[in-house]
Amino acid sequence: MSRLAPRCFVLAQLTLAMSTSHARAQSEPRGGVEDHVQNSQIAIELHEGEWIAAGTCGLVGARYDLDTTVQLLDPEGSRVAYNDDACGGLGSRLSYRATRTGTHQLVLGCYSARCGGRVAWRIDDEEVWLPEVVWQAGLQTRALLGPDGQGLIADAWVAVRLDTLGGLTFRLEGAPMGIAGGNEGGVLGGSVQLSAGYDLGFIAFGLGGGVTTLSRRAEGVLQREAGLLAIRMRFGSFDDFHLSAQILIAFPAVAAPDIGIDIDAGLPIDSFEIVARGIYGMSGVWLGEVGVVWWPEGVRRGVGLGLLAGGSLVWYQPVCRFGLVCEVTTYAGPHVGLGIHIRP
Repeated sequence: MSRLAPRCFVLAQLTLAMSTSHARAQSEPRGGVEDHVQNSQIAIELHEGEWIAAGTCGLVGARYDLDTTVQLLDPEGSRVAYNDDACGGLGSRLSYRATRTGTHQLVLGCYSARCGGRVAWRIDDEEVWLPEVVWQAGLQTRALLGPDGQGLIADAWVAVRLDTLGGLTFRLEGAPMGIAGGNEGGVLGGSVQLSAGYDLGFIAFGLGGGVTTLSRRAEGVLQREAGLLAIRMRFGSFDDFHLSAQILIAFPAVAAPDIGIDIDAGLPIDSFEIVARGIYGMSGVWLGEVGVVWWPEGVRRGVGLGLLAGGSLVWYQPVCRFGLVCEVTTYAGPHVGLGIHIRP
């Protein structure tokens, strides 16, 4: 009997350990997002065996401006993980499995004189896999209230960033189109293009192509589609402050190349963004506007609601340039609009 007692005790210990480990495996992942401030520290509680992933890129909510660094200190103050450059650019991210329970410190820094952005972290009982895709989308529409009729100006876009491919970005965009009312029956025009490029944190560039078309409904005439070259540059973060410009060059078969220019800017202020845009479009639209986007969740993520106001002009001239007999007609006036923005 005495020989069996130690075995029973060992078996009880093993059963208890397995039960404890199983209970911890069922715990919910946790994490957070904060501004990346040079030389600041974030206290994070870790249990032995837990994994933490943290950084200014590769996690939902993370972003970087210039060259950031992150490091992790254990409860004794020893550095156990560090990273400078990641995500194919100047961002930073680390992954670490805790060897002891206690308060760890996530230390934020800059490789150069200054940097910024937002650091995100996620903790789980298994290794945290960093997301491969970060995307955003939006749709904006505006009502034109002209003296000769009403119109609609709309645009939509989807931008996708593949962090695991070194910041490779794809952008699918529909350029503005105008629909003018009045006796002439209106005009519909626009373009769709797909561009690919690289997002280096604060600077991004892309090159792509697509098609553009314009029709005048009164005559039932549809202009043949023209090939489109798109060149895009952006200064600022993928989902924060930015100033971007896009040049669209159309190559119709029976006329000289036509050019469209689209410039937009965004300035975040807490849970709001001030936005501005200026467009000269080959599809027959001039537009200038300012607006505000409100993010109900307070972190400029999720679903944002936009309100726009400005002045715009829709004209028929591009149709006439393709050898069609028609009178140049314009509709100009103020406009107001609404928009929806999505950032998962």
